[in-house]
This record gives sequence, C-alpha cells and structure tokens, in this order.
Amino acid sequence: MSSAGATLRALREQKPLVHQITNYVVMNETANATLALGALPVMAHAGEEVEEMVRIASALVLNIGTLSEHWVEAMLVAGGAATARQIPVVLDPVGVGATAYRTVAAHRILELVDVTVLRGNLGEIATLVGAQAEVRGVESIGAGAAAADVAREAARRFGVVASVTGPVDHVSDGERVLAVSNGDPLLATVTGTGCMSSALTGCFLAVRAARSRGRGARCIRCRCRGCSARRGRPGHVPCAALRCALRARPGLTRQARADRGAVRLDEAGEFGLLAELERRGLAYGIEHDAAQIDGLVVTQDALIESVHFRFDLVSWRDLGFRAAAVNLSDLAACGAEPIALLVTLGAPGETEVDDVLELYAGLNEPGVPVRGGDTTRAQSVLLSVTAIGRAERVPGRAGAKPGDLLVVTGPLGAAGAAFRAGRLDRPPLRLDEGRRLARVASAMLDISDGLAADAAHLASRSGCRVAIELERVPLAEGALVGDLGFGEDYELLAATQDALGFDMIGRCEEGSGVVVTLHGERVELAGWEHFV
Repeated sequence: MSSAGATLRALREQKPLVHQITNYVVMNETANATLALGALPVMAHAGEEVEEMVRIASALVLNIGTLSEHWVEAMLVAGGAATARQIPVVLDPVGVGATAYRTVAAHRILELVDVTVLRGNLGEIATLVGAQAEVRGVESIGAGAAAADVAREAARRFGVVASVTGPVDHVSDGERVLAVSNGDPLLATVTGTGCMSSALTGCFLAVRAARSRGRGARCIRCRCRGCSARRGRPGHVPCAALRCALRARPGLTRQARADRGAVRLDEAGEFGLLAELERRGLAYGIEHDAAQIDGLVVTQDALIESVHFRFDLVSWRDLGFRAAAVNLSDLAACGAEPIALLVTLGAPGETEVDDVLELYAGLNEPGVPVRGGDTTRAQSVLLSVTAIGRAERVPGRAGAKPGDLLVVTGPLGAAGAAFRAGRLDRPPLRLDEGRRLARVASAMLDISDGLAADAAHLASRSGCRVAIELERVPLAEGALVGDLGFGEDYELLAATQDALGFDMIGRCEEGSGVVVTLHGERVELAGWEHFV
C-alpha cells in the first residue's frame, strides 16, 4: 500500500478530472480546493450532459446540499454512468434527517448508484442507518449512537467505506474502524468544510482508482477533515430493483478461501458460474431462458427479500403477481403456453397467515394454476416459483444471425422509472406476443438484466454482434435512457427476419459483442449482476 504522500504526488502528476454535482453554496470553494490539491474540477449538473462528462472523469462526487428533482435525476444518471465505467463515487448526504425529501433522495442514490465512499457528519450518517439523530438545517446537533458504531453499520449496510467526520473522524469498511483525531473547532465556523472534504476524497479516489481500483481501505488525512478511500470490490454494474439495499458480508470460511486465491461469485458473475458448470459437466443445456424436458418447457426463478424486493415498495399480493410474472416471462421467451406453477415459500414464523393468502392470490392472478410446491421457515421472505409449459417451437438464444432485425415487444425503462419514483410496478405479461414471435424468431429472450446485458447474452450464444440504436428504443412514460440498464422490464427481445409490427431497435451483424449508439455516438449501458 503506498503512502499518503506518494498518492498525493501521483495525484499532482496525473491531474485527474473529478466531476462534481454539488451544491451551489460551496461550488466555488470545492472547485478551488480540488485545484489546490492538484486535481481538475468540473461542476456539471445538467441532465443533458452528465453522462458524457462522466465518460472523461476519473471520479464522481455527489453532494445533495441544494436539492431539486432535476439535480437528483442528474445525479442518478451520472451515478449510473460512473457505475458502468467502474469509477469511484463519493456521496455527501448533506442535511439528511432535516427533511424527508433529503433522506429519501439519499436512499435513492445509495440504492441505484454503486457508491464507493459515503461521507457525512454523525447526524447525517446516523439518520441513514436508522439511528436516533438530530440534524438542524445541514448541521449535526447530536446522535444516539457512537460515531465508530455508526460508521461500521453504514459500511456494512450500504456496502461502502463510510466516513463519519467531526472533531474525531471515524472511517470504516464494515470490519475495521480508523479514528483520526486532528479536527479543529474553527472548521465548524466556516461554511463548506465538510463539502470540501468530500471533494478531496473524490480527488484521492480518482488517482487510487487509476492505479489499483482502490484496493485496501485507508484514510488520507487532509487539514480540513477526513478523506476516505474504499476497500475495492471487483468491477460490476448493479442497477436492478434494490440492487444495493443490503449486501451480504462474507463469512469467516469464505474469507479464508478468498485469502487462498479462490475465485468468488462476485468476481465470476452468474454467467461465469454457468460457464464453469457446463465446462465441468455439472449442468447441461442451461444457456436458454428455460429447459426443454420431454416436450415440456420448465423454468425457475427466485425472489429474495432485500435483494429483489422490499415490503415498503411492494404489497404481498403484488409480490405474488411479480413472482408468477417473471417466470411466465421466461415461458413467453420460449413461445410456450403455461400449464402450471410450483411455488416454494420461505418466511419467518411471525408472518401473518392473511399476508400469505394475499401472496397466493397474486400468484393466481395471471390465470395459471398453482399445482404444488413447499413451505419452510426462513429469516426473511424467499419465494421460488417453477413454471411449466408447452411450446411448438422454442427459438432459444443461440440462433441469431447477421442480417436479423432486433425487435422489442413494448416500451422499456418502466421498471427503472418506477423505482426512481419509490415503487415497484407489476411486470407485463407477453405470452401472446411470445407465441407470435416464436414462429419466426431466430433467437429470443426476455429483458430482465437490462437491455445491453441481455443483448450481450444473445450475441454471445449466437456468435454475432448486436447493434442497438437507442433513438429507436421505445421508452416508457417517465423513463430515461439510463433506466434501460435497470432491468426487470420483462419485455421480449427477439432477432428475426420479420418484425411482425414490433419496434425495431437494431440489427445483428458480423462480429461479436454489443454496440450501443445514440444518434451515432457510442454509449455504455449498465446492467444487473447477480452476485454483487
């Protein structure tokens, strides 16, 4: 691990660009602090340009001091672009706890953006983790928990390095807590010293990311207040429902294996794991949306509380419908007629029976009968559904060929737009559309991981390149381009010679991979990774 001095020298040599969407009270001060340290600031907050600006930046700093809905949306778009590029993100939740709007905005960013460092005062961070705190305006008056405990809990809950600054700064990666005791009472008499600390944190992260992706938690101490760098994680693009709501901490056994150099699931990813299972002969024919067994089409999907849903965003009945719909979406991608559902429910013993009855009422709403399953006690709600159907022809994912048109069955981005508004909407059912397309499609799958991510699955299995023109993609009401990476739209994506009247959004070409453009300019879209 290099010293703070060596990192500072590298920063001044590299002069990284640090994109800051910050409050206008301190914009000039944080820009000057960034320049004084040796980095280059850019203060861009217009939604029309933030994605483009993030592409050339080495770090992103988000500061919610002066909020408006347009600024929040710009932060989410920029954060999604930073996540896709795997550059570090600093979140300064200024004034969280003073108003509900600020608190909700901070949680939205934490849930939708892969935040690297969360830096705030004790009252702000305590509010985010649910501890008792008092915030007056943007100043912390007090909290009912010790700063070290708050920092550790925030790091664990949000999967970040948490920096709780004050007279003594406490920085934690969820396991260790570092305390730095060189605050000064004068800092509380100057506006914006905390905001400058967040900006300088972004500067150090920018150069650390360029050299090593920030591996190893550390506190780079500046004279104003504590700046933090994070313990790095493998590059990834989280962005589906509640992707970052809770992240599991590895157990001691898993840590020991990691120390021996074993590959972890969050490094291999879902499709890396599936490829390894196939390579070793431990699973067969798993490249499609469903398995074909003796004339039947069978698929299975699981929804886990705090990973795929939260009950403050979805009712028991809507959860049941969602669990049925996501499995029926796989059958739709196979052109299948559904026959039955098998349902396994895990739930805590104190769950009310009426809630479970509502869940099953939702499962039955699509009109496919529940014919069996299992129930068990669990620490949180787990719902696993197996859907069974029959199909005359299953296109699969491997038949797309150069010259095929790429079509979608409906508008995209609805799930991301809904989540930004604080809700989980019901997925569409595209069974009829799936049966129509299955007659002519070369390949077909449902869009559950994000448009670009699922197009990549099709391109990989088919051995061709998929070219998507975003200006052709139909957007759902209220959706932004960044929402196309959120996933969970459950529309169908098909490669076909006959569009059958569906929206054509691109083509299959010679080559490999996915190329996404907007009016001729290449762009990057995020997507869902299952183990990060």
